[in-house]
Amino acid sequence: MRTTLVTISIVTNAMMVGGTGTNAIAQSVPSSSEPQPRRPRGQKPWIPRDPECPQIAKGQPVLTALTPLLDRYDQDDIGDTITLAQNPTFYFYSPYTTGKYRFRLLASSKAEVAIYSQIINTSDRTGIFAVSLPILPIQQEQRYFWELEYVCSPKPNASRQTLYGYLYRLKLPAAQSLELSRAKTTSDRLAFYQKYGIWSELLTEIVQTMPTSQSIWQKVLDAQGLEAISQQPLLLFP
Repeated sequence: MRTTLVTISIVTNAMMVGGTGTNAIAQSVPSSSEPQPRRPRGQKPWIPRDPECPQIAKGQPVLTALTPLLDRYDQDDIGDTITLAQNPTFYFYSPYTTGKYRFRLLASSKAEVAIYSQIINTSDRTGIFAVSLPILPIQQEQRYFWELEYVCSPKPNASRQTLYGYLYRLKLPAAQSLELSRAKTTSDRLAFYQKYGIWSELLTEIVQTMPTSQSIWQKVLDAQGLEAISQQPLLLFP
């Protein structure tokens, strides 16, 4: 990893996507009639029905998607993951060391056929892992549905824990495209992504400068209500 020195001020309401932020680009993301994903209040652990599946101890971080809040005044509703890329990266906290995950990207929550699917084996440590997508035919100014399912038992009717959310591929206006092209340093790009609520690229840019950007990573996650996992280690899988 690079050891570039990075400095950036954290503005907590700059990451609001469709919420109370004043960012015109973030507010341009269209609303949807589909249910808004929510975070479990109080980090309530999932209780599996199958004895083969592990159970998280009370007070420990649960399976969590690293997604921005819809509104900083509401710690439950999750906003869309905004990206500029055809191959965005998603980040999740894994509290499990057995079993596997299945990630799927779909055109909508009602779609039956996935645009992309990937099986991810768990690590022997708990921590944050990335799901990096290949180049996909996802269109600009389109909203997509993603889900991450934890599979801990081969039984067909076993209970499974599932997270879900939405991805929106943004098309930058000409002025912002020019602004991004002039962002030559890591600090400049981080400031740009934060300013316009481009969550996927913001996290990936920070990850690429670890460990020097550890404090920035923690501040960005804390600002989005992710304090429970902001100090968890980054894992190398998949």
